[in-house]
Amino acid sequence: MSLIEILGLVLAAVAGGAINAVAGGGTLVTFPALLFFGTPPIIANATSTLALVIGTSGGIYGYRRHLGPVWPWLWRFVPVSMVGGLFGAVLLTWTGNKVFSRLVPFLILFATVLFLSQRAFRRFASLNGATGPDRRHQAVWGAILFQLAVAIYGGYFGAGIGILMLASLGFIGLSDIHEMNTLKTILASLINLAACRT
Repeated sequence: MSLIEILGLVLAAVAGGAINAVAGGGTLVTFPALLFFGTPPIIANATSTLALVIGTSGGIYGYRRHLGPVWPWLWRFVPVSMVGGLFGAVLLTWTGNKVFSRLVPFLILFATVLFLSQRAFRRFASLNGATGPDRRHQAVWGAILFQLAVAIYGGYFGAGIGILMLASLGFIGLSDIHEMNTLKTILASLINLAACRT
C-alpha cells in the first residue's frame, strides 16, 4: 500500500465519519475511495460497513445522554434492524462481484438522491406526523416494517440508511433531533454489525 493510498483512505474515513455523525451518507465517501484505490466492489462494501461499525460506536458514546428517552423505541426497532441487516448481507454474499459492479452506479445514485433530498424527507415526515392513538399505532407498525426494509438495504449496501431512518422517525412523531440521531446511530450500528457477521 502506497503512502498516497494510505493518506487517501484516512482522509476518506475521517470525512465519512464526520458526515455520518451529522446526518448520514458517509458511505458515499468511503466506498468510492476504496473503489478508486482498486478494492473489488464487494470487499470495498464490506470494508466500508466494518469501518462504520467502529465509527458509530463513538457516535453512540456522544449521544449517551439521550439514551433514556429513546429506550422504549429500541425494543421495537432493534430486532428488525438485526434481522434485516443479516438478511441484506446474506443477499450480498449471493451476489457476484460482476453483478454487484453493475448495481453499484444505481446504488450510489439512489444514495446520492437520498442524501441531497434529506431536508425534504425530514420536512415531509414532520408535516405528516401521526396524531391520535389509532393513527399513531398504525404509523409505528408502518415504521417498523419500513425499518426492516431499510435494514435489508443497509445490510446489502448501506449508503443513505441514516437519512431514511430520520425521515421514518419523524413520521411517527419524534421531533427532538438529538433523540432521533441517537436512535438512528444505534440502529445503523446494529445493522452494520449484523452485516459484518456474515
